[in-house]
Amino acid sequence: MAAYTHAEGQGTVTSSTLSGQHVQGKWNVVDNTSAHIVGWGTKEVPKNIHTLSAAEGNAWFAGNISGASLSIKANATATPKATIDSNGNISINKIILSSDSFGSSLPKTGITG
Repeated sequence: MAAYTHAEGQGTVTSSTLSGQHVQGKWNVVDNTSAHIVGWGTKEVPKNIHTLSAAEGNAWFAGNISGASLSIKANATATPKATIDSNGNISINKIILSSDSFGSSLPKTGITG
C-alpha cells in the first residue's frame, strides 16, 4: 500500500505505487493510474464502476451519467460547450462542421451556429 492511501468497503485494495489514492465499494480492480476508484465486483470477479485519473482528472463511468441538467465545459469557468436540460433538450454553444471533416457526406456550405 502506497503512502497516504485509503481503502474502505469489502475487499477493496489501493495501489502499491500511487500515493494518495482513495478506493471505496467492494472488490475493485487495482489501478496504478487512478486517484479515485469505486469498485463493485465480487471476490471472484473484481470490477471498477468508476475511476478518476490522477494525471488528467478524466472520469470514467461503467454506466450512464444522468442528472436534472448537465453541462459540458472546457474548464470550470468556461461557458458550457453543450447543455442537456431536464426535458432532454440539447443546446450547443457553437458547432463548426466542414466538408474536410466529413468528406463528401456534408454539403460544402457546412453548418455554423
